[in-house]
Amino acid sequence: MNNRRRLLAAAVPSALVLWVAAPLRVRAHQEHDGVPQKLALDNGKKWPTDKPLRDGMDKIRALLAPRAAAIRSLKLLPDDCKELGVAVQQQATAIAARSKLPHDADLMLHVLVNDLLDGAQVMQGKGKVAPIDGAFKVLHTTNKYGTYFDDPGWTPPG
Repeated sequence: MNNRRRLLAAAVPSALVLWVAAPLRVRAHQEHDGVPQKLALDNGKKWPTDKPLRDGMDKIRALLAPRAAAIRSLKLLPDDCKELGVAVQQQATAIAARSKLPHDADLMLHVLVNDLLDGAQVMQGKGKVAPIDGAFKVLHTTNKYGTYFDDPGWTPPG
C-alpha cells in the first residue's frame, strides 16, 4: 500500500504539470472535436475565406516576407525569432477569434491556426526544438494557405 501511495503522489503532480502545459491549441479549440490533423481541400476545391481570415493572413505574410530568406538560410537571430513568434501568435489568435466560416471550413481553419500557433510557440523558445524550426513551420504553413483557402489576392511570403 505504501508503494501505491508513493506512485499516486508522484503521478498526480506530473499529470497536473502535463495538463497545465498542454499546448495552447488544445485548450483554445477544445470545442472542435474531430478537427482534422492536416490541411486538405474540400472535395478538390479551396475552402472559403472571410475578411478577418484574409486580413490576418495578410498581416502574417507582411511579418514573414522580409524575413523569409533569413529563415530559409538559418540566419534569423534568436531574439528576432522570438519577437516574430509573438507577433504571429497574436495574429493567429485574432484570426481564430474573429473569423466566422461555415462549419467544415472552420474546422480546416483550425488546422491552419493550430500549425501557426505551434510554430509561434517554438519560435518563442517554448519547444523542444530550436526556435528556427518553429519559424520554418510558420513559413511553410503560411506558404500553404493559398493552396487550401480561396483568397484571390494571396501571394506567399516566400
